[in-house]
Amino acid sequence: FIIDYLIVSFLSLVVVYLLGTFGVVDFTPFAEYFSLAQNNPTLEDMMNDEAVRGILEQMIATLSIWVSVTFILYFSILEKLYGATLGKKAFNIRVYSLRTGQNLSWNSAILRTILFYIGINFLPAIPFIGGILFLITVLLATRDPLFKRTLYDIVAGTVVGSLPNQGRKY
Repeated sequence: FIIDYLIVSFLSLVVVYLLGTFGVVDFTPFAEYFSLAQNNPTLEDMMNDEAVRGILEQMIATLSIWVSVTFILYFSILEKLYGATLGKKAFNIRVYSLRTGQNLSWNSAILRTILFYIGINFLPAIPFIGGILFLITVLLATRDPLFKRTLYDIVAGTVVGSLPNQGRKY
């Protein structure tokens, strides 16, 4: 996941830059931020500046949308077409449809990705319910003796497994 997260982070910056170049994303807050950063000698001065806080909120709002879109597209497309993201491929891990044993359908790939994204980004922010859902997910993964599936895998009808050994000698 760390490999995939680094790739998604880089791709998100490329996407935001390209969308800004074509006028889809407003680069004004970014330009204002860098202009103010040149005028403020320290990070503490910048954080005490109300104008900087407002600009940072605009930047985060813009980036959050496009990082989310990039994340969902990256995981959904790669897991649908190849059964694995680049990070999973690096460790010979693959996502299968539990029903067919083949690559995921578009519905399963998108549903699994959205549920996973919600799980890692929004559940931790919900004090009580988020903790309970996290514990249910961990409990399900530990109680499923055959597949060790998480809640989002159960809902999406998927299973994560290793790729078969393809003649490698260790």
